[in-house]
Amino acid sequence: MAVTSGLLLSEVIDSGSDFINSFVGETTKEAKFLYDSFKSEGYDVDKDLIEHYVMSRNIANKFGPAKKLTGTITSLQGGLFKEIMDGAGALAGRGPTKGRATAFSVDDLGADWAGATRMPLDVALAKGLFKHTEPGVTGIGQGKPIQVLKNVLSDAKTNAKDKIK
Repeated sequence: MAVTSGLLLSEVIDSGSDFINSFVGETTKEAKFLYDSFKSEGYDVDKDLIEHYVMSRNIANKFGPAKKLTGTITSLQGGLFKEIMDGAGALAGRGPTKGRATAFSVDDLGADWAGATRMPLDVALAKGLFKHTEPGVTGIGQGKPIQVLKNVLSDAKTNAKDKIK
């Protein structure tokens, strides 16, 4: 019996790993497509913020029985947890995420919020959530929290081309 349950657990873990790898791969492709599309149209956007938006939106859409609420909560928790891990990795000098090089980023959380709440892409673009508020800054506390909050709460809806290019 122990051998059978061990094999079953192994199959479940393998299946979960396959799902995660597939999910991340598809999300990465979509983010790259959007980034390339924005750049080809002349928008000044940051690739990692597009990746945060797409990953958070896809997590929100995929998880939770009542996807509207639980998917959003799951996605926001995941984004915040990743930023905490990035910050801890920066403090420790090593860590499990590639974001440890830039540490905790409020800009990333703004893009996570837009994706997790399923903010339309053009609205997030118009609000400036795909552009870093402190480009080139690394360390604990990257991004200007008040500016990111203002961007999230702004009433910008359209005309992204006029504001971003």
